[in-house]
Amino acid sequence: MIRKSIIAAALSLTCLLPATAYAKSTHDLKPQFDVAYQNYKKAIASDSAEQQIKFAKEAYELGGKIYNKTGTDYANLAINLGAVYNSKEQFAQANEVLLPILAIYENEYPADAKEWVALYFELADSMPWEERKKKVSYFRKAVKVAKNYKKESPVYYAQIQLEVGIKLLHVRPKDSKMILSALEVFQEHLQPNDTRVIRANFHAGKYYQTRNRKSKAISYFESNLPIFETLEGPTHPYELMTRAFLIQMLESKGETDKATEHCIAIGAMKPWSDAQEQTPLFRTKPRLSKKIVTRGASYTIIKFTITESGMVKNPIVTESGGNSRFDKASIAAVKRWRYAPKFENGKPVAATSRVKISFETS
Repeated sequence: MIRKSIIAAALSLTCLLPATAYAKSTHDLKPQFDVAYQNYKKAIASDSAEQQIKFAKEAYELGGKIYNKTGTDYANLAINLGAVYNSKEQFAQANEVLLPILAIYENEYPADAKEWVALYFELADSMPWEERKKKVSYFRKAVKVAKNYKKESPVYYAQIQLEVGIKLLHVRPKDSKMILSALEVFQEHLQPNDTRVIRANFHAGKYYQTRNRKSKAISYFESNLPIFETLEGPTHPYELMTRAFLIQMLESKGETDKATEHCIAIGAMKPWSDAQEQTPLFRTKPRLSKKIVTRGASYTIIKFTITESGMVKNPIVTESGGNSRFDKASIAAVKRWRYAPKFENGKPVAATSRVKISFETS
């Protein structure tokens, strides 16, 4: 998953500046803290999840013994740890660390201080689904605070809008329209090949996809393609996702030939090994009528050929749970699936694949 903390994406809001004042009784802990914090920064740069959590937690715990637990140094360490937990989807741990920081910030910062943005964002991210009203409220507070800096730093404000808009796509999609506002600012101030523009285009497409406005979604996804095609070297991280979403949108509109172009482009992105499994870029579920669905569980294993254009050809059942109607429904569904074709020596080739489809009813 591609996820940059809002801290890194928006002016390093919680970048810790270690304090010079600490208790004499904990003087011997300071070197340990310095090492832990430097290791944490190295782990962030290396994308090592295990190391990030280990050293962020170590720095946070040592900082709690060295610095005043009601001060901003300790609060910054907590936000660092909370952001790492969130990025690894350990939301309960993040929430436990971040909630107490609200009281510290209320004592240390005015309500419109930029420092609040990072706390609100990470706290919102950590809230459980059943408290999504609070989650949305914290996200909105982050945007509201950032808006105070819109005039002096429009790109910063747009960045906050983009990050919050992306999060709201999964919580309250209709509120994600701020992604479009962010994109307008990026287009005015940044180059088309800037990653922020590419991300905003991609998520603008996802916004319109949630609104079931397929043509609009396709337009935004396609806007990034000229950039991808001019790049040399490794494939851009967003190209695979962009083309995969385009395949879904185009197939849902019946534009199979256009979808095929993206299947082939994805297949050409990286070399294939004999052991590498192909995964569907577009799939439909079996249609289960009352006659098909029976009490209990069933499954079917289907073998088929993926053609040079990523189509499914000659699907056959190689193993069945005994429900022939479910087998037939699964075959009908798999025929509509789309794959990236396998490439050999720079050319697409046909390849054999298989899939297991199962269902269970109570």
